[in-house]
Amino acid sequence: MKLIRVVPALAAVAMLAACSPMPSTALVAGDTTYSESQVDAIATGCAAELGSDAVPARYVVQYLAIGAVFDQVAQLTGTVPTDADLDEIATSGLGVAVADQDCVVLTRALAKSQLLSAVTDTAVVTEAVANTHIELNPMYGTWDPTGETILTDSGSLSVLVSATDEQ
Repeated sequence: MKLIRVVPALAAVAMLAACSPMPSTALVAGDTTYSESQVDAIATGCAAELGSDAVPARYVVQYLAIGAVFDQVAQLTGTVPTDADLDEIATSGLGVAVADQDCVVLTRALAKSQLLSAVTDTAVVTEAVANTHIELNPMYGTWDPTGETILTDSGSLSVLVSATDEQ
């Protein structure tokens, strides 16, 4: 009789443990995995650096994904910029100079986004998007490889979704 009462309780505990707020993956972009805590640190560092109340984590995730697409374009074209090149673009082209090491990750992704928008060979960009592994936590939406952006139609908050699953 006691076993009948214990089994449902154990099942409930197991289900709650699966949904617990443990550190999780926010984004897989290319060969790099970003945890929720890394994305939070980037957002917090940039907010402090820019004198803003907040930098949305969704914004961070989107530009990290776009940066990964640019990395693929750079590999395909053989024109891989250095970190110093990206920092120069962020400083001069975007007017952003940062000292915060977490925020530098985002400013370099923003510089990559700017470089990506200047690529005129659409075939290279299309190939790069197709060859870039992007997975994001559904709480940020879904990755749209045709538009290189994140859509807001989000599903589950606890299941990592792949861009290939959405097609």
